[in-house]
Amino acid sequence: MIRVYTRGLSLLTAFIILLYSGVSGAEVLSADVLDVTVLKELEFSETGCLKDDPRFGKLLPEKEILDRIKDLRGFPSRSIVKKTLPDDDKQFLKSVAKDTWLYFDNLVNKGTQCPVSFIKLGAGQTKGEGCFIAGYTSAKDIALYLVSVVSAYDLGFIKKENAVLRLKSTLKSVGYFEHYYGFLYKYYDHTSGEKADDFISSLDNAFFAAALIVIRNTFPRELYDDCQEMILKMDFSFFLNEENDRFYGGFYSDTGRYTEEEYEIFFTESRLLDFLAIGKYDVGKECWLSTVRDFNREADKCENVMPGWSGGMCEASIPAVFINEKNIFEGKLWKNGYAYALCQKKTPFDGGYWGVSGCYDCTGRRVIRGIEKLAVHNYDADLLSPSAAVSALMYIPENVVTNVRKITKDFEVYGEYGFYSSVDVSGKKVAYIYSAEEQALILLAINNYLNDGVIQKRFAGDDISKGAVTLLNDIENGLK
Repeated sequence: MIRVYTRGLSLLTAFIILLYSGVSGAEVLSADVLDVTVLKELEFSETGCLKDDPRFGKLLPEKEILDRIKDLRGFPSRSIVKKTLPDDDKQFLKSVAKDTWLYFDNLVNKGTQCPVSFIKLGAGQTKGEGCFIAGYTSAKDIALYLVSVVSAYDLGFIKKENAVLRLKSTLKSVGYFEHYYGFLYKYYDHTSGEKADDFISSLDNAFFAAALIVIRNTFPRELYDDCQEMILKMDFSFFLNEENDRFYGGFYSDTGRYTEEEYEIFFTESRLLDFLAIGKYDVGKECWLSTVRDFNREADKCENVMPGWSGGMCEASIPAVFINEKNIFEGKLWKNGYAYALCQKKTPFDGGYWGVSGCYDCTGRRVIRGIEKLAVHNYDADLLSPSAAVSALMYIPENVVTNVRKITKDFEVYGEYGFYSSVDVSGKKVAYIYSAEEQALILLAINNYLNDGVIQKRFAGDDISKGAVTLLNDIENGLK
């Protein structure tokens, strides 16, 4: 059954948005509080929307790239950093986290306070030929940026007042964006806040809701009410196919139709969507059992592992950044993630490096990558992903640190803002691309590891999470 909703509110763009003025990345890291000194009226951007990206057939002129850089709080000055990282494992990880944080400290629009989805550095000079800056952000990028700000506070990179101001500014800005029945659209122009298409992603909005839960439990006095208001407007039953209790991938507001695709595999990122929707009492617990969770028992697979869609490491680890799967349902989901990480480790590249997941290739394309032994659908495993490697910290930390050190030593894959997106191991070719999603995954994984699952604990302490666990305990206890 297809439910058709009329268009929601008309386009609301942030004409008056808080602007951080004249604050460099270095100053931001050391400042106790970011001073908001200017109110700026922004006009709709005639360029910089999703439709102006190369993947849609139009290359950006050099002047526009330089204009986009001016709109950001900072930009990398070097592609390769010859840096001696600490010998102590925890200090090594904290150093990586601090460099990774620079993405979110700098590649954020000074007007909307939203992160750039990704950048590609130029050949020779970072701002030179080949440089590309995405003109858009996404609901998922914004969500992960918000939790990255929390992580920077947890790790001591910024003070509490600084973190709260950043979060308040972004939430205020996002509040002006056009929504559809409380949900964010998939893409927005990060300069104007104008929506860049008519697609609404169910999963991206689940990440946004998860971020709001973490924020309101980190800074309840300052931000609880703001987060609560946004969460209450989101009713995830909107995305549910009531005929089979599965979630649609999303909804097109211009045509009033849902995607043909539904989330049909359990052990993917979409289990976060199921968990949240059940915990909010938006849907019944039947959706938890409606997706496929068969275990691999084939000779060419990693046996007795519940497979994911593509076999990418992030399918196991991203939901577990929020959901403490080790402490619920007798740890069954965590054990599957552990088996996932071991299988990735046992399927290495030449040289012993391991870690495969979705990433960017050298051309700037976002590609699906995964381990065939872990997948329902088979994709190539030809690119090494540092973010996938780091994301396994919650499962096999000692192996992760050894692997990541080796990757850092053998490839020029570490830049001013931490790890780049991917390496073609056979040709030692690095994709000099930073993306918000991958940088966030690295930062959040390290924060959880160094601070005893701090993000998970805040998420677990929320009534939504408690509700989901209570409702699903009987179901999970009845499953073998």
